[in-house]
Amino acid sequence: MVLFPPSSPENEWDSDDAEDGIADQDPLDLNWLNILDFHIAVCSLPGNRYAGARRSMVADLETLKKAEIEHVVVLCTEDEMKRCKVGGILDRYCEKGLVPHHLPLDSEHPLSLASCLRIVKQLHLLLMAGHTTLVHCTDGLGRSCLILALFAMYLDESLDANTAIDMMREARGHAAIQTIKQYNFIMEYRRNFSEYRRASLCF
Repeated sequence: MVLFPPSSPENEWDSDDAEDGIADQDPLDLNWLNILDFHIAVCSLPGNRYAGARRSMVADLETLKKAEIEHVVVLCTEDEMKRCKVGGILDRYCEKGLVPHHLPLDSEHPLSLASCLRIVKQLHLLLMAGHTTLVHCTDGLGRSCLILALFAMYLDESLDANTAIDMMREARGHAAIQTIKQYNFIMEYRRNFSEYRRASLCF
């Protein structure tokens, strides 16, 4: 199921490559993770123009097309996308033939196991269907790596939290898993998931 809101009447996609100075010429930081039999892509927000970032939306979308990305799981909130001047990025994905799944995970709010599992299960469905899938938040380091670490532990019950975190940092660098809150959430996942599953069986 494709989850994204209808287009705003306003032109929210205002990350024009010609404005706000010369676009960053560095290629999009697209990395691949192998989790069991699945090959998953992760990157930062394409076209980001927030603060010092000056990414080219056109070039970044072309990178995704060349990588044969088919589906994109977007963890950014609508406010974040507008702030980064990519308010219409979901429509841009559609225009390029990519299928966006807007599953926002607000970094300003406490993490919810139920919300994270909803994203993990949607990601699993996409990969089981054979779709080449990308996950991104804003930097591709915090929420994206959190979800992918949980995904790895969800699939492999023998995988411990430290190994899952190491996998993310090997792919994305030592900055992956950005906050103590995210780190602790992964470390406590097994216990919290067991309690969540027991509670679910009671209903």
